[in-house]
Amino acid sequence: QSLIGALKDEDARVRMSASSALYNKSMMSELAIQSLIGALKDEDAYVRYSAASALDKQSTLSESSIQSLIGALKDEDAYVRRSAASALCKQSTLSESAIQSLIGALKDEDASVERSAASALDNQSTLSESAIQSLIGVLKDEDAYVGRSAALALDKQSTLSESAIHSLIGALKDGDADVRESVSEALRNQCYSLCIALPRLAEDEIACVYKNHLFRYSCERVMSLHIQDNELCLYTEQGLVRSEPIGSDREKIITSAFKAVQHKAGVHA
Repeated sequence: QSLIGALKDEDARVRMSASSALYNKSMMSELAIQSLIGALKDEDAYVRYSAASALDKQSTLSESSIQSLIGALKDEDAYVRRSAASALCKQSTLSESAIQSLIGALKDEDASVERSAASALDNQSTLSESAIQSLIGVLKDEDAYVGRSAALALDKQSTLSESAIHSLIGALKDGDADVRESVSEALRNQCYSLCIALPRLAEDEIACVYKNHLFRYSCERVMSLHIQDNELCLYTEQGLVRSEPIGSDREKIITSAFKAVQHKAGVHA
């Protein structure tokens, strides 16, 4: 109670000391949390920074508290913005508005804020299609770190839409090698989705996806792709799990790509 009261002291040094002392508490009362939330609007930047830092250990903040931290992502002080993003990193589930704000923070002028925002996004295992499309939109940002961070966040998603898959495949042509590698990592978790998208890809994309993802995956797991009766069929240890209709023109392109990759790898059908 004395620390909470000290957050309203007229001396900024006392307010900062109080919020710093609360930083060491892994569990706080709702009153203490709300007092720190109020301190996020303190006129003194050090107090705001200390308050945001103190919230960093709280894993279950209310939506109103999270919204206040989102507001702090636009603070004029970079240390405050970084600490706010770091506090959001501890939340296992964030609202759509919070996610969009963190995506925006990937473009912060301060690198430490970018990194904290990226870490917060990495912790979100289920993103909405809107958030996924926003992340895809920044894959080609002129700052390669922003693109890599977006790709890494997408890597945590268990399932991506075909639209997202197509965009990621397009990003494999990015000029930055690290961005391409991060995108490639994200695609490696989307084997079934890649199989579904394959018949509708351009010829060079089919070869790229099969060589770098599907063929490699089939060598590591019990999985194979076959073309039969004008369908692209995916088999696993459970048997046929997916089939996609393909036309004769597509069949020739896909077969050619498969044979070229297999031949180069020393595999002869």
